[in-house]
Amino acid sequence: MNHSNWRHLQQKHRDKHDEAKPDKKQRKLDCGPSTLGLKTYFTQDAFDELLYEMFVRLNLPFNIIESPIFKRPFMLLKEQVSIMSASTLKRRLMDLYQQKKNERKLMLEENDSRFSFTTDCWTSPNNLGFLGITVHWVDKQFELQSMTLAFAPLKTSHCGTELARGFKAVLRDFGLLWKIMAITLDNLRC
Repeated sequence: MNHSNWRHLQQKHRDKHDEAKPDKKQRKLDCGPSTLGLKTYFTQDAFDELLYEMFVRLNLPFNIIESPIFKRPFMLLKEQVSIMSASTLKRRLMDLYQQKKNERKLMLEENDSRFSFTTDCWTSPNNLGFLGITVHWVDKQFELQSMTLAFAPLKTSHCGTELARGFKAVLRDFGLLWKIMAITLDNLRC
């Protein structure tokens, strides 16, 4: 609202001016329900889904959920909120992962295309090796699609034999071993 409209409201419609004036004690959160596309009322299921998303997107350790410091802000907002244990969180996220993986497997298995793959390897800060695999294909509308297929752990070094073993295991799991069109790798050293 611009300054002249605000002044008019203040002079001619004092009661409406006072209603429209923001309370200084209240602060509007720019990440509230309307900006996140969330429901404006609390349900335990909606709360749990937001917790899953928070832990996955922020890569948080599961055991933090049991910390009183973590729980405190939620209790302030809704005293009766039920916060699951770390083992429940892990189990539910693994179930959700398996469900999404099965949906992706079915979608890829039903696709008649040939698939191209890109891969990359890296070592985590705690010295664990991983193989990232992305699948690419053209859908029925002739649009290029791609999706991360897996982050497969590597048991040994990033040599060709280990990469082939990990790659083959992932493609076998997704039913794509016989639908390969092309594979792109970065530098290989053994």
